[in-house]
Amino acid sequence: MIRPFDDELQALNEKVLRMGAMVEASIRDSVHALVDRNDADARAVIKNDRKVNALDVEIDEDSIRLIALRQPRAVDLRFITTAMKITADLERMGDLSVNIAQRALELNKEPLIKQYIDIPRMRDLAQGMSEAGARCNNAR
Repeated sequence: MIRPFDDELQALNEKVLRMGAMVEASIRDSVHALVDRNDADARAVIKNDRKVNALDVEIDEDSIRLIALRQPRAVDLRFITTAMKITADLERMGDLSVNIAQRALELNKEPLIKQYIDIPRMRDLAQGMSEAGARCNNAR
């Protein structure tokens, strides 16, 4: 029999994973906007940052509510606090994606002097780290 608390923990986990996917898309799109000089992607990243921030706040509120009202066991408490830490990092990654998108909008107005070679590699590394974090969080 699944307890209602387990359903709430599962919902929290799904929100964290959704936020991770959103940030991963922001990273991909912001670098695409820079490398391929695509202003539409840059604007989409900037616009979607509000959704990432709202989800971060929602996850924090859910986590605090779960701690306060459900008095979780040690393993569940670790999961909840880890979710809060992960989302703080994800939110920061989303903010950095916005910074890249904003710079892309500025740089796209100027003629391209040199192709961006290392930036896509850095994007791949950042996305790999976010995927690894999601796998660790999902392993509860």
